[in-house]
Amino acid sequence: MRIYLDTCCYNRPFDAENSEPVRLEKQAIISIFNKARRNSDIIIGSDIIKMELSSINDIVKKNLVSLLYINVDEEINHNESVKIKANFFRSAANVKYKDSLHIALAEEAKADIFLTTDYRLIKACKNLSLKMRVFNPADFINLRNGGSL
Repeated sequence: MRIYLDTCCYNRPFDAENSEPVRLEKQAIISIFNKARRNSDIIIGSDIIKMELSSINDIVKKNLVSLLYINVDEEINHNESVKIKANFFRSAANVKYKDSLHIALAEEAKADIFLTTDYRLIKACKNLSLKMRVFNPADFINLRNGGSL
C-alpha cells in the first residue's frame, strides 16, 4: 500500500494532547509508521512537505518532526503537471493551495491512501474524483485493523 501523509500528520505526534481525537491521531500516526515496515507499505513524502516542515519555528519540534520524516520511502517533487492538477482541485473543491498541492502530489505518486488530520480537507475531497482514498489517520487505523481496507 502506498501512503501519503500531509504535513499536519507529521506534526501531530508532537502536538499537545488537548482532546481525545488528537490523542487518537497521535497514536494512529505512530502506528502507521511502525506498521509500514511490517506490511511493506510505502510512505511517500514530497518537497512541499519538506518545505512546510522547514518553516516550523519551534526548533525542538522541528527536529522531532524531521526525525519522523526520515522514515519516508519515496519522495516526489512538484512540477508543472502537479501545479495544474492542484489548481483544478483547488477550484473544484475550494481547498487551500497547499492542500491542493498535497492532493495532486499524492495522486502523481500513485498513492492508495491520503492521510490528513484536517477534517475540512477530508470533507472537501469527497467532492473530487480521486484515484486514492482519503482518511483521518485514526479512522484509517480503525478500518485497517478491522480488515475493511
